Amino acid sequence: MLFVYPAMAVSGSTPATYAFAAKVTMEGRACSGSLVSPNWIVTAADCFPENPQGGVPAKATTVVVGRPDLTTTTGLVTQVTSLVRRPDRNLMLAKLASTATGTAPVEIGAAPTAGETIRVAGFGRTKTEWVPNLLHSGPFSVESLTPTTVMLTGDSDTCLGDAGGPAIRETAGKAELVGVSSASWQHGCLGVTESRRGSTGTRVDDLGPWLKQITQITDVSLSDSRVARLQNGSAYLLDGGTWTLQWEAQYGTVAKLRVDGTRIGVLLSTGDLWVKDDTEPATGWFRERDAVTDFALSGSRIAILSGGSAYLKDGDLKAPWTTQWDARYGAATAIGIDGGRVGVLTADRHLLVKDDAVPAGWTDLSDATTAFDLSGNRVTALRDGFVQLKEGGLDAGWTTQWDPQYGKVSKLDIAGTRLGVLLDTGVLWAKDDASPNQPWTAQAAGVTTFGLGAKRIVVLQDGQALLKAGGFEAAWTNLGQ
Repeated sequence: MLFVYPAMAVSGSTPATYAFAAKVTMEGRACSGSLVSPNWIVTAADCFPENPQGGVPAKATTVVVGRPDLTTTTGLVTQVTSLVRRPDRNLMLAKLASTATGTAPVEIGAAPTAGETIRVAGFGRTKTEWVPNLLHSGPFSVESLTPTTVMLTGDSDTCLGDAGGPAIRETAGKAELVGVSSASWQHGCLGVTESRRGSTGTRVDDLGPWLKQITQITDVSLSDSRVARLQNGSAYLLDGGTWTLQWEAQYGTVAKLRVDGTRIGVLLSTGDLWVKDDTEPATGWFRERDAVTDFALSGSRIAILSGGSAYLKDGDLKAPWTTQWDARYGAATAIGIDGGRVGVLTADRHLLVKDDAVPAGWTDLSDATTAFDLSGNRVTALRDGFVQLKEGGLDAGWTTQWDPQYGKVSKLDIAGTRLGVLLDTGVLWAKDDASPNQPWTAQAAGVTTFGLGAKRIVVLQDGQALLKAGGFEAAWTNLGQ
């Protein structure tokens, strides 16, 4: 079947209440879409013919989401800031200028099957209205599939304004996105006399990993006043109220990032380490070293691992490296730095720390260690599932802070008097020794990673960065994208 008309509402349809459905409007054109992340909608690429490769929209584009009835004031009205094209099908991701915090994104469903009945929704033309104010949906039968498309038939077709609208499977009252409207004969649409019928949709059931790669944050780093995020291989910085792109993935995919003071560093998947210091604007991004496996920043100091050895740079970005730990004594697998202290974790799980204020050199602090962190004169280590703390000199004793009977720790962090642990269940717990009578408190669930500051906590939750500033009882703020 040949589909000759772009499906730019569902003609024989009924009002729908899918809050994740979006109306997309630009000069001379309107489409539909679906919220798949608080900052992103998915729609049809045909809605943006001026942007075949994506990028900044050539025409100013407005999105209304969380408002199935356009005569109300619910939901969000915002602009599209950038577009990402899926090259193998009629699909476009559109990034929103504001975060749709009050609307739950739709989840991606499994592949549709021939003979299955699904619903298609949109804000386009109906059988009786040119420009309806209500979201409409109608049932369609799946006739056949290709690897990227799904052929649909119903009592009528999708119409102008429906392109990009959701094709939905409903299971036990839950909607799942299996495709988006792409094209149709527009049979049954107001003003159309076409007798042929049939609609086609673009499949999304196999695009879950791609959608997450584009729309979700995968790592965060926190300093006293700034937050850095890693998304789709690029690094962004929040310093004040606006995210700014710091490193673009086209120059190398970022695997890890860190921020401290005026510096931000990115470790590429190739092993190249680049660092930028806002107090050295003439230098810009500086390639520090290749073959790097881990790094850490602290003030004017950079610590790295390369070939199992540890190296330190103290001063400006072009200062020389000095060897701190030689792999001949045991290959180092992780490194940390704070102030005058440097720590390494070796492959045989020994934690060694040296303090520039103590001329004795490296001190073997513990064995059976799988993670550690440094903050001032405090060292915390994860040993056989126990979180232990050493405060004061390197010869001070350890005190147990967390017992694995209360949950298995997957990550720990320390900042000043604060200590945080992330359990393998995704629950983040934190305590502040400045308030000794305050016990461990659960801060958030569904967390994949986190960063701790003296007065702030940042977490990743469902691919979104959330910040809590002040006391542990403070509210979380979505930092957007």
